[in-house]
Amino acid sequence: MPKSAIIRLMGIILSLTVIAPPQLEARVRCAGSACITIPADDLRRQIAFLSLQLQYQEVIRRQNIRAASTANLMHTGPGARRLESWSIGIGTGAAWTAAFQMEAHVPGAGSFIGMPISGMASQPSLSLGGNLEFILKQTGLGKNSGPSRSLFSPGRLDLFFHFAHMRTQDYDIARPKENSVSGIVKSRGLELRYYLLDAVDLDAEGDFRFLGLSLGTGYYGTHNYLTVYESTNRSGYYPYEGAFPVEPVIWDQSNTVNMKTTLNTLPVEVRGGWSFFNFDMYIGIGIVYHKGIGRMSTIGSGFLYNSSNLQGALEGALLGASVRSDGFMAMLLSGHTDVNLSKGYSRLGIEAGTNSIRANIEFIVDPHARGLYLGLRYLW
Repeated sequence: MPKSAIIRLMGIILSLTVIAPPQLEARVRCAGSACITIPADDLRRQIAFLSLQLQYQEVIRRQNIRAASTANLMHTGPGARRLESWSIGIGTGAAWTAAFQMEAHVPGAGSFIGMPISGMASQPSLSLGGNLEFILKQTGLGKNSGPSRSLFSPGRLDLFFHFAHMRTQDYDIARPKENSVSGIVKSRGLELRYYLLDAVDLDAEGDFRFLGLSLGTGYYGTHNYLTVYESTNRSGYYPYEGAFPVEPVIWDQSNTVNMKTTLNTLPVEVRGGWSFFNFDMYIGIGIVYHKGIGRMSTIGSGFLYNSSNLQGALEGALLGASVRSDGFMAMLLSGHTDVNLSKGYSRLGIEAGTNSIRANIEFIVDPHARGLYLGLRYLW
């Protein structure tokens, strides 16, 4: 069972996939006396591992796509204030789903109890924004006449470009060649925000203000690539106890997990806020459509030992490969799935700072996931 690699994946922030029914494939080969318990022939083993894939691994992937779809909404944006000229910002967000445990029952093979489930994802952000009227003036295509009350004035529009290209790598210091995680995140996006209502002073001094009401939309695309290498890890397997019970086996398996996901996001959001001195609070409510595809493969291989063969199992652990093993098994689980998902969400943000440097924190909620974003931007 590729349990150790799957559990580790839950903490990897780059994993995405599955909403639609997956298309899966399993190839399992086993040689030796211990193979009778996993179960007895290659065809039954493939059915057993596909069943485990459907019941467990696909649930993890579903939780991760839910978290990733929320993370894909997190970018350095305008808060609730309309821009006067240019803005540049950096930040990162993390999203997660609730953790729980489940059971998987593989007919004719065995039961796996208390397997943990969760989903996590992150979205780095580098953003460049500008007021459309100011942009047109700088490019010689328009005039900067200041904020306009006209509903069709380009001064009511802010345009943002979001992009990030991040490489990530983590490894075990003690065994960097055997245990490592590496991946790439590529994110590109365009956001257009139209201010329906202008900002209004709510007191004579202008310290307390309504920041206006805006309608935003855009397009965000994210590509994730992830490879996990995990060295030999011991796991126990308890086969089905039928008319002819057999003894449990120990599998010393190493794992390689590959994931590749593309997710496209199209949101529509209404946002408004208030300001007290330079402290802003804003609220957004929106609906978002996600479309994409995810691919994943897990390769596990290693020596098998009957539980009664303790001496052989200990030698296998010490030597990495023991001639006294009771079998050897190699397994490939692979599949791909389509993502086609619409859902609502809400956003609560707080922003503070000077007129030129501002920091913000946002909390995002949707029916399945929660997200937290931290950002910093410079206006000039």
